[in-house]
Amino acid sequence: VTACAVLATRALLRGDNEALKQRLLPQMVEGKTIVALAWQEGNTGTDHKAGLKAASGARGYVLNGEKRFVTPAAGVDGFIVSASVANEEDGKTGLYYVPADSKGIEKKLERRADGTFGGLLRFKDVAVAADAVVASTQVGEAALQRAIDEATVMASVELYAVTCKAL
Repeated sequence: VTACAVLATRALLRGDNEALKQRLLPQMVEGKTIVALAWQEGNTGTDHKAGLKAASGARGYVLNGEKRFVTPAAGVDGFIVSASVANEEDGKTGLYYVPADSKGIEKKLERRADGTFGGLLRFKDVAVAADAVVASTQVGEAALQRAIDEATVMASVELYAVTCKAL
């Protein structure tokens, strides 16, 4: 629940695309649209510097690279994907909304240590419209870090409540 209800939602809220918020948030709140945040890569732990690249073009961006440990990866309607913009100074991070059925996305489920599954997503020339930029490079890194921080707090509260109930 934390992955969708908190992590992806908070990333969207922290972004700077008001029109996209107006379009997606009501659907997410009603449970009509399920969105997952795809931010981790390889074995980088909690480092969220994006290796996945977004190349800007005339109509938006094109994503290439991969994300791992995406929860959930199956059964979602879309992903908010962190990517380093290839032609931006210092490869700053932006966040992009990508419908799950977009051409060029390959999804594979990987078993995690706890027996649940996380997704490996491979992006090959995945087109993202300019109006699907969740967070520009001016706010992308801060939006992502804030969403991760807020989801960590929520997961901690949830685990504390479970522990209290068990005792």
